[in-house]
Amino acid sequence: MPTAIPHADPQHVLTPGLALATLARPVPFGEMGTRDSTVEVRLIAMPLLTDAREHLEALQRLMGLLSDETAVQELLDAKDDQQLRERAEVRLAAALPTRRPAEPHA
Repeated sequence: MPTAIPHADPQHVLTPGLALATLARPVPFGEMGTRDSTVEVRLIAMPLLTDAREHLEALQRLMGLLSDETAVQELLDAKDDQQLRERAEVRLAAALPTRRPAEPHA
């Protein structure tokens, strides 16, 4: 299920976050890695990242999540913005690695 993931370089982002949009009808987007090919997209996920070190890792995690057809369909089936947000938060929390708490310094 094709999903568009437009993104900006971290130096152009003022506030970090993730913008999601579901589209009533598919819209053609240029297919990554090709010049002339397009894909019909109904979900747009735009990561807004301010940390250049985490940029690539976050994009890879997002792409992994969005390659899960069940997850994408669940987002597309959201009945309103609130449900879309809730479903995205649950899916993203499950996709993020668990961070261990920092060791206290002695």
